[in-house]
Amino acid sequence: MPKSVGCIGEVLCEPAGALNVRLTYTSAEAAAAIGVSEKFLREDMLKLGIPHVRAGRKLIFPRQALADWLNSEAARPKTPKAPD
Repeated sequence: MPKSVGCIGEVLCEPAGALNVRLTYTSAEAAAAIGVSEKFLREDMLKLGIPHVRAGRKLIFPRQALADWLNSEAARPKTPKAPD
């Protein structure tokens, strides 16, 4: 199996040496890559700090920035919630 680059997990990977490796995801691709719905991604991207670029009405998610964000979120210490 060829080594993959530009991946988040095993989702939406491009094979190493691919001539047309895209640097960005669409909102649907970004949502699939991080395992959430597109609706959740669009509604919560600002609150969660998900990196994106707005080009007019279109949202573009840089692959590397999204991978970096996901890794930093996974490494962040979890704080327990206070009981209600």
